[in-house]
Amino acid sequence: RIRRIVDAMQRFSRVPSDEFVSVDVNRVVEDSIRLADLHRNRDVLVQSLLEPDLPCVHGSASRLEQVFLNLLVNAKHALAERPAGRIEVVTRQLGDIVEISVRDDGPGVAEELRHRIFDPFFTTKGPERGTGLGLSIAFDIVREHGGVLEFRPTRDGGACFVAHLPALCAADPPSGPTRS
Repeated sequence: RIRRIVDAMQRFSRVPSDEFVSVDVNRVVEDSIRLADLHRNRDVLVQSLLEPDLPCVHGSASRLEQVFLNLLVNAKHALAERPAGRIEVVTRQLGDIVEISVRDDGPGVAEELRHRIFDPFFTTKGPERGTGLGLSIAFDIVREHGGVLEFRPTRDGGACFVAHLPALCAADPPSGPTRS
């Protein structure tokens, strides 16, 4: 447990060394979904609605993958007690912004805890399941990319995390999301 905490602290405090390049967000999301599928809670349905021709963002694919993987694994943890849980990942272009949302139909986040969810070491999980650094690291990575990561409660009580990243280049006009 101590080793995990130290490793997480090193990732949390390190200066990003990855070179920023043009990144295909849809590809990063797809890779993150594949990695999250290796997580022990495989009974969760992960559905992606990825807008075709989404513009690229300027950043690090590996750092962004860490963001989306953290969000997906957190959602899987939230759905551990719920049979047939569902996670939906959506990408879309909003003007000069690329929006990525990860939504689950789990228990959500209690209103009195929402103001702390991005704080380092804050967790609602037991000591064997997490260090409380995942959302804090994700928040900082998105900020390093000139974006914003926010929490939005859902109507059905689940949780939705939304990342807004500046688009690198204009894309063709959107033709609507595709299902995978």
